[in-house]
Amino acid sequence: MHRSTITKRALLIFAVLLAADVVAQEDVLRPRGRERSAPLPPPQWETPPTTFRTTLRVGADVGGGITFLGQTISGAFPQSPVNVYTSASGWAATVGLRMEVQLSPRFSLGLWGAWTPLRANGLYTDAMAEGAYADPTNGYAIVYKDVALDCTADYSMDAITSGLYAGWNIAWEFHLTLGATLQVPVSPLTIVTTQTIDAGQSFRFWSGSAFSSSVTTTENVSQTISPRFGAEASLCYLIPVFSQFSLVPRVSYLAMFTPLLPERSRADGSKAFSTGAVNYIAAPLHTQCLMLSMGFMINFGGRTSP
Repeated sequence: MHRSTITKRALLIFAVLLAADVVAQEDVLRPRGRERSAPLPPPQWETPPTTFRTTLRVGADVGGGITFLGQTISGAFPQSPVNVYTSASGWAATVGLRMEVQLSPRFSLGLWGAWTPLRANGLYTDAMAEGAYADPTNGYAIVYKDVALDCTADYSMDAITSGLYAGWNIAWEFHLTLGATLQVPVSPLTIVTTQTIDAGQSFRFWSGSAFSSSVTTTENVSQTISPRFGAEASLCYLIPVFSQFSLVPRVSYLAMFTPLLPERSRADGSKAFSTGAVNYIAAPLHTQCLMLSMGFMINFGGRTSP
């Protein structure tokens, strides 16, 4: 091999080794290596995830509920006083306790229990009932005449209602809950019915010892009252007051699938003098309740950031 060729190859190898040494020295002086024109995005697994710690919330509610009662009456005389039982409504105070577990930022499970007395009033002002009197202008013959009445029916019962529900944080701190409920009566259902003769009429009720413009009857229903099942939906808003304490206004709707009273056959004697009493059918008595309350919740645990 020619001497000049060997010399050229030696110089080329030396130049390559010298360039590699310069690059290595540059990497030592710049621990992060050479500057890039644009930083690369971090891999997906390098983004630190947001963690969530399960939250336990306990609290109480104080408020009230408007109860609506309804049933169908069939077979009674037109404008019979028994039509007062077709509908009723009333307000009663409620107080309860609540506990729920926030399982994720959006989903929670909870249970609640409350003292939920039932108070409702029915009113029927177009009732007519037959009255009899001896007409002195006709030899004191017995004459029958329809008498206008105002009728009321007052319902009362004490009960404890409880339920299990699932909740969703639908937006901000608005929470929607849906669940099943169980209502257990702790007192008989009392129905107080009053019939009052309209003013200006000369007829009066005879009690056996005295005349009166009104008559009242009381019915205590206990043998047919049993635990009832239903569904409950509510919308609430959590108002943070302190780090672990929130005020919670809530509106709830409660519908009971089990009737308060089953179907019953009763007697209508509003035209007993001229026609005689007839039997009528009172369909099952169902209830619904709209509840408004203000409560508080105390948090144990919550969201954390890494």
